[in-house]
Amino acid sequence: MFPLVHRESNPDLVAVRVPINGMTCQSCVRSIEGSVKELPGVAHVKVELSEQAGYFRYDPRATSVEALREHIEDMGFEVPAGLADEETRSVPHTCLMELSEQAPSDMTLARPLWRRSAST
Repeated sequence: MFPLVHRESNPDLVAVRVPINGMTCQSCVRSIEGSVKELPGVAHVKVELSEQAGYFRYDPRATSVEALREHIEDMGFEVPAGLADEETRSVPHTCLMELSEQAPSDMTLARPLWRRSAST
């Protein structure tokens, strides 16, 4: 089920989505982003409070999903167990970024496809 992992066009980087429980505000988001960004090998960090998840790009020669999980848990957040490689599935990198960067704005533009008639 998770994390979602994909090898990018840059063969040295891996993109991953990691669920994070326990975030309650944007301060939590900034704290995780700022701290994880400082880890060796981490190239990109985007944490979404509304999704209770983080999107990370990293060099697997310098760090791992397990190291990211441990670091986030050491900060006081919960990363659900079961992050073994056999539970990962590949998705296009563009899908990861679209989910983290575009979904909230796309959702606000959604309109109902039908309207109830005023006469009924």
